[in-house]
Amino acid sequence: MKLLITLLAISFAAEAASLRGTVRHAVTRMPLERVLVRLTTPAGQSFEERTGTDGRYVFSTLPAARFTVQAVADEFLPLDAATLDLLASDEKRDYDLRLAPELRIHGRVLRAAGEPISAVTVEARVKGEAIETDWTDANGVFRLTGLRPGSYEIVATRGITWEPVRGAAGGREMFTETKYDQPVTLVMGEKVPEIDVLLKRVAVHRVRLKLAGKLATLAPVAAPPPHNVYDITNREIPANGCLVIEDVFAGTYNLSVDGGETKPLTIPVRPGC
Repeated sequence: MKLLITLLAISFAAEAASLRGTVRHAVTRMPLERVLVRLTTPAGQSFEERTGTDGRYVFSTLPAARFTVQAVADEFLPLDAATLDLLASDEKRDYDLRLAPELRIHGRVLRAAGEPISAVTVEARVKGEAIETDWTDANGVFRLTGLRPGSYEIVATRGITWEPVRGAAGGREMFTETKYDQPVTLVMGEKVPEIDVLLKRVAVHRVRLKLAGKLATLAPVAAPPPHNVYDITNREIPANGCLVIEDVFAGTYNLSVDGGETKPLTIPVRPGC
């Protein structure tokens, strides 16, 4: 029995391969510790090791197979999967890896100069597609992380919808989707300065109209979107004939009463009642 066990051990050792190497920072070339290195076979068999303080990893007694090699570490971009064939004759084969640091865009969203605003969605877009998203905190700060080298369009949108807020001058206003004035280009090894995005504002108005009839409709002709058509379509006219509509964009509208002839209306307008 002892002879059989010994022969099996010798046979397994003869069929085993090993792999070792160093994981380094792609820019500084410094070794990286605590990096997870994962080997996976096509059959789904997986082997994992972490690098030491010297950035070295070692896999011993691996089966002869084709492996997918990956490495993952916090604040670094995941290594693109690579394939590696290991033969039983491969003893102490070296395979070094490079990890590129993830790139970041930091900044603030302001409602006015020096006035940060929270709950703003900020996106890094490429060709209109959002690659990374964050939300501003109480100080208006956003952090877009995990980015690769390239140019990004930074777009900020306030909150859930176009909910009006009280403006600094006392009037009500809304914030439109706002793009930073130029693309932000990320280059490996170069630091990107923090950016401030100043949200574009659109004033909204309180309209008072003296009308005779039952239902009134405002149809926008030339006014900024979006429009909540339920707020300006088939509005019931009170018995006193004074219709009040809150939070309407400035622009040109067609006004009709009870589905009759339309008349042009420019907002803002003087109080009609």
